[in-house]
Amino acid sequence: AEEADALDAQCLRTRRLSDGVPTTKGALKGHPVYVLESDLKAWEFVRPGSKSVAVVSAFRVYSRKDVEQLRTVAKWLKLGRIVREAEAPCKVAKLSKAPEPCPLFGEWQTEAAPRKRKAAEGAAPPICRLRRRGKKAGAAAAEGGLALPALPAPPKLRGKRKGGFPGFERGFEELRAWLESRGCLPWERSAVKDEKKLAAWVHKVRVAYTDGRLSDTQVERLEKLEGWNWGDAEGTRGSGARAGAGARAAAGGGGGG
Repeated sequence: AEEADALDAQCLRTRRLSDGVPTTKGALKGHPVYVLESDLKAWEFVRPGSKSVAVVSAFRVYSRKDVEQLRTVAKWLKLGRIVREAEAPCKVAKLSKAPEPCPLFGEWQTEAAPRKRKAAEGAAPPICRLRRRGKKAGAAAAEGGLALPALPAPPKLRGKRKGGFPGFERGFEELRAWLESRGCLPWERSAVKDEKKLAAWVHKVRVAYTDGRLSDTQVERLEKLEGWNWGDAEGTRGSGARAGAGARAAAGGGGGG
């Protein structure tokens, strides 16, 4: 019976994906294969040269595999890429938490950042290496010929797990295999149990991103997946944790009065 139900669900999904392009805006909303031009997020852009597959309500419809995620210059640099000088931004959009609209660029407008050169032999040691505690700091500065005061240790970050999001590796491998075979993120309203379960994991990861519970390595690995996007969580990393801390501080202040 379970095998029959799974087969029926798979048939329904195959039929939904092979029925062609939906003809209404409502049917296209959140569709796993097609996207309406007017439904693109601020950080999404159709890759140049891509052709539309239909027109619905005077808006072009594209395949989701042709939609790319745009990023700021600083974000591309963090991913090891630089925007070429002659490139104009694809969009100038107001992102969450950004004080002003930001110019956004696609991956096709970037190139690999040059590797940093090693320090020349005999050069003075960088100041950051002299950041030590207690009496050893003065001795280290004297040996390097630099009379620098001892610097305090950097503050510890609270509310962030060192290991990042638990159970990340297994979910990540399943998501990577899914994107490689289908080219789009799983649909949260799917009738297929495995797809719906994977979509729920994607939602949890986005929430963890907003709360600042993902490590930098986990964020970087996700953003390198072709077809991945943060959805409504784009540009909100850590905002949930900050909001929660602010609410607790306000509650504590009210109780003390």
